[in-house]
Amino acid sequence: MQQRAECAHPKRDNSLGIHIRHSEKGVTRGGVIALSDFFPYAKAFVENGGGSIFVATDSSLVIEEITSKWPNSHVVYQGGTTLSRNDTATFDLAVSHHQTNLEALTDILALSKCTYLVHGFSALSEAAKYLNPSLIERSVNLEHKDQDDKAKYTKFLKMIESE
Repeated sequence: MQQRAECAHPKRDNSLGIHIRHSEKGVTRGGVIALSDFFPYAKAFVENGGGSIFVATDSSLVIEEITSKWPNSHVVYQGGTTLSRNDTATFDLAVSHHQTNLEALTDILALSKCTYLVHGFSALSEAAKYLNPSLIERSVNLEHKDQDDKAKYTKFLKMIESE
């Protein structure tokens, strides 16, 4: 498992983990966070000297848009995984639940090795913080209603600028 995570995210120093959940979340959980909401965080991270950006997602459409619009030299993700092109959950598409679980655990471990984390409500993101408790203070939950969007972004800028 450790080796899979290292292959998926080899450059972990000063890295940003982003968990973007789309597929069935839009249908079952009241909507998805737009990819455009994540982009300012990725851009600010790169502009402040950040290293790699590890993207964990369940959507091939997210990967396609990121690779065409984001700073590609910084973006890494787990290749060869089962990804959805619509609102079908990846565990309904995979060859086996074992495969889906292995891919999810690899994403959790790779995210836990990041310096910062931007995410929505997700057990996967919470598991990454459980494995790396320093992410509790170094993460931004875009769905949490404790702060408005500007305050969340300002918090993130302060985190990355203080390093």
